[in-house]
Amino acid sequence: MEIVAEVQAELRFIVRPDLLDAVIQHLLKAGKPVTRRALVRDLVQQRVGGAERIRQSITLGLRSGELALFSGKMIGLPQWDRRDRA
Repeated sequence: MEIVAEVQAELRFIVRPDLLDAVIQHLLKAGKPVTRRALVRDLVQQRVGGAERIRQSITLGLRSGELALFSGKMIGLPQWDRRDRA
């Protein structure tokens, strides 16, 4: 527990990449960008994890470039149509 407490907040979620994997899998299944709220709601209903952890994983994915922000505050994958990017 002491080791986890000493790790920076952003780096704690690297330990659980399965949350980001679940986000990416959900987006691939949807086939288009979705709102952050809908993405979190769907993943919580699938019991992937808690809402706060999922939101933090999405933020980390956006910062790392594994996820992309699209117009209308939609979350998607960076390889999707770049014309819709915010």
